[in-house]
Amino acid sequence: SVFTYGVGNGQYHSIRGLGYKTFPFVQVSNRLRCQSIDGATLSSSIMVQPETQEDVENLGLTQFGPYSVLPPGLKVVTANFPNVGTQVLPVIRDLSITMGNNTGTYKTRGVQTGEARTKFEVQAQIQQEATLSTAALNLFYAPWKRLLTESYRRLVNDDYTQDAPGGVEAFEFRRRCLERGVTLEMLKSFKSVEPVRAVGFGSSEMRVLALDEFQQLMSQFDDVGRLNLVRDRVAARVGYGGVDRYVPKPNVTRVSQDQKNAEFENTALRMGQPQVVFGDDNALAHLKIHLPALTGLIMAVQQAQAPASSVIAPLTAFVDHTHRHLNKLAEDPSEFAKQAFGQIRQVVSQAEAMVKRLQDQAQAEAQQQQEAMMQQQQQAAQQGGSPENDPRTQAYLANNEAKMKAQREAHLQRMQLHEESAKQKLAIQDIQAAAKLKNQ
Repeated sequence: SVFTYGVGNGQYHSIRGLGYKTFPFVQVSNRLRCQSIDGATLSSSIMVQPETQEDVENLGLTQFGPYSVLPPGLKVVTANFPNVGTQVLPVIRDLSITMGNNTGTYKTRGVQTGEARTKFEVQAQIQQEATLSTAALNLFYAPWKRLLTESYRRLVNDDYTQDAPGGVEAFEFRRRCLERGVTLEMLKSFKSVEPVRAVGFGSSEMRVLALDEFQQLMSQFDDVGRLNLVRDRVAARVGYGGVDRYVPKPNVTRVSQDQKNAEFENTALRMGQPQVVFGDDNALAHLKIHLPALTGLIMAVQQAQAPASSVIAPLTAFVDHTHRHLNKLAEDPSEFAKQAFGQIRQVVSQAEAMVKRLQDQAQAEAQQQQEAMMQQQQQAAQQGGSPENDPRTQAYLANNEAKMKAQREAHLQRMQLHEESAKQKLAIQDIQAAAKLKNQ
């Protein structure tokens, strides 16, 4: 796996490395630095000019208290040397900046000291000074992915032995996977290996800066999210190998607010009470809770465990609610959402067909009852009696009146519960919005 710092025209021989880009700058910079050192050495010394060779041999400096005496025949020469700080050093600095801009490599400079600054000023300076270009990251992660893919392919290869380099670790990896129920065939059925990109684009300062930003959002995380953030903050200083010494791994089950809301909605939907689908609801999280309950109602009807008349209202409420979530899920462009949409759509379609069949059956039974009632009235009229005085007619009318009264009361109760549920959700949203504004 070749880690190239460029793409060229598609051929390896067209790619130039960093040495090609930095060579001329480094050569000129070295010459200027040598000249600046020579100039500093000359400007800090005394220039003398001997007249004869004997004066050179007798060259020396004699100290008499506060006086320094040169031997006879030496003449001090006054020379004006160029100012290194104003002429050479700016050129060297410009060469360094140009080379860094052309190569796009990671560069960092020491934080300037001076007057006191705020935390945000320091963070902004760190963000500007500790940089690594996106192009440099992409050029690294592309061959890094190829290297990891090849390493994993060898890791699960049947011909790989323990005597090969890394063989002991490879077999230890397989053993641990087998203990967790992952067979070798499962390990081989991989498509690709994706490297996890480092937080902060490879810079420890940027990683800490990103975690500081997450710290402001900690109140909106659940318990597991807050604990993971604390672990990442500790790992930024001691590494993930030493995190467990300070913050142990979470062993709690992660339940989102959408799952809790979906459970409450299931209770109301089983009573035939329609529920509102809000814009911020996670459609997939809600459907994972609603579908088992909907499937249970379908199985109860199919196995004749519940009368059809008592299941029509809950089934209708479930189908309408899940269909609204399904429409939201269809707007998700991800591949996982598309696969889930196809599977969930089959269950919802089956439930819609069952609701239609139960409604037709109930309508047919009601029509049969109405026809039977009309026949009874005609028979009573032929016999000279009044239909209103017929005991069977009076019982039938009383029964229908009781059913209609029960349906009206159930409808009023559903409307009241629906209104209370909507008020409760609006109150929760107001509290969350107020907390968000307060945090901001």
